[in-house]
Amino acid sequence: MLVVFGCPGSNTCASVRERGALEFIGRLQRDLDRLPNVRKTRSVLNAPILVAPLETRTIAERDDEGAYALTSDWEALVERSLSEPFLANVVVSKDGKTGGVIVELQSLASQPVREVVHAILELVPRYEEELGSEIYVAGDPVWTVVSDDDLDSDSLNLTVLMFVLIAAILWGFFRDVWLTILPVVAVGGLTIAIHGVLALLAFPMTSILAALPPLLVVIAITASIHLITAFLRHRDLSPADALVRAADEVGPGCLWASFTTAAGFASFLVSDLASFRQFGLTAGMGLGLAFLGTFTLLPALLCLRPPRIHGGDDIRLGAVRDLLNAALTAVKTRPAFVLATGGVVLVGLACGIPRLYYEVDFGDQSLVLRSVRFMEENFRRPMTTELVVTVPEGKRIYDEDTLRLLRRLESYFDHEPSTGSRGASSTSSPRHTGPTMARAPSPSRNSWRQRPPRCRSSPRTSFWSESASDAPDGTRTYRDRARVSIHRSWLNGQEQIPYVERLRDFVAEVNRDVAGQGYKVEFAGGLELAALAEQRIRDTQWGSFGGRSAS
Repeated sequence: MLVVFGCPGSNTCASVRERGALEFIGRLQRDLDRLPNVRKTRSVLNAPILVAPLETRTIAERDDEGAYALTSDWEALVERSLSEPFLANVVVSKDGKTGGVIVELQSLASQPVREVVHAILELVPRYEEELGSEIYVAGDPVWTVVSDDDLDSDSLNLTVLMFVLIAAILWGFFRDVWLTILPVVAVGGLTIAIHGVLALLAFPMTSILAALPPLLVVIAITASIHLITAFLRHRDLSPADALVRAADEVGPGCLWASFTTAAGFASFLVSDLASFRQFGLTAGMGLGLAFLGTFTLLPALLCLRPPRIHGGDDIRLGAVRDLLNAALTAVKTRPAFVLATGGVVLVGLACGIPRLYYEVDFGDQSLVLRSVRFMEENFRRPMTTELVVTVPEGKRIYDEDTLRLLRRLESYFDHEPSTGSRGASSTSSPRHTGPTMARAPSPSRNSWRQRPPRCRSSPRTSFWSESASDAPDGTRTYRDRARVSIHRSWLNGQEQIPYVERLRDFVAEVNRDVAGQGYKVEFAGGLELAALAEQRIRDTQWGSFGGRSAS
């Protein structure tokens, strides 16, 4: 995760070069170090700065209590850090106006990640008050936890809203307080039972399970309404006899409806994802509990307190019957036309499936997008595209053929539609080895709120030797690999898939051209993973319609 802030406009500093800014980072970093599930943190204070061959220094040193104390020559080290390729735009912006702390986690398990993200979000407001401006928190763990928290909150709010709307509709239809309360009580008991089942099965609450209670409320309320409506059709009988007659009329249909719906959810049990398997099992059990509650709890309540129906219900039921009769008449008189029209509509709607795309559903004012946009404007791009090159055995990264290939890969981004022409970019010297770092983003003239998401970084090439073998004559043969990385602005779903498809076509073309030389280019990075997930969803939908597994 990355915790970043900007000095301009704050109460503390105008630049990270100042003592006040560095001391502020030190206090923030000290408290971050103490949080649970934090392995280590890195900022401009403790990032190594190259001062001589094979010699590095840090701006601050950490004492036994975890506090960071500036060294005597910290001013010179700060100026040097702004030109360090592994610090500039990584833990401090190249202009020195923005600083950040990288937080590395010990465990990626769900609960520890949630705890540390919540702890950071609780810690940030205190430092925002001291700073006088906003502190931004970004990274995959933050986005995941924030979206889960939003879903939990929405699930609770939507469930309450569902109960209110259901009660209002029932009151408008039956005009009886008891018949309004009974179905709500029945499905309310179901939501409590579902959470109890999750606890008994020791299932962790996930995003998909958080959406289960509202979904089951919508499904379960129908059986209660069927039973009550059938019960009201026999007012001339005693409540007990009317319930027996109603259960005989609608019970088999409700049973098979519940059973087939539960079977549909049970198909999730063959999923490779644990959360999907847990969702399928819990949904099936919940539908079983809903059926039992509808035909045990609800009849018992109706026997103990029979409803008193007021006038007007026959008119309302008659309007419903008239509507159904009109639909049945149309089907009976023109069945072929109705079937053909319905088929055309369904096929037309199904043709829209390939147009589905993944979209970030965070609002513009959410912490997630505010943090991402701040980083794009002042720090670095959060999304990375990686092109990994495997060099054939016997060739080196600085051979002419390899350099030509790397130059071709870098040049692609000069003319990529989502990038725009920036002119030529040079391949880095072979002495730059190790992890890939993006070059400094070009300054933007417009606010991020007005700027469309685009790439603003030049490609950066790094390389390493994956293995080496000794020949009988004493020479060594190296197996080199290279990585062309480019940090991009946040792409929305409509731009992301076309970009990924264009880049895949380009990589395939390059591989065809260099196959005879033994080179291999692979496409990797976060954008590719997101595109694969989106395409998997689309393929699964097509496969489900055809009754086959998605390829």
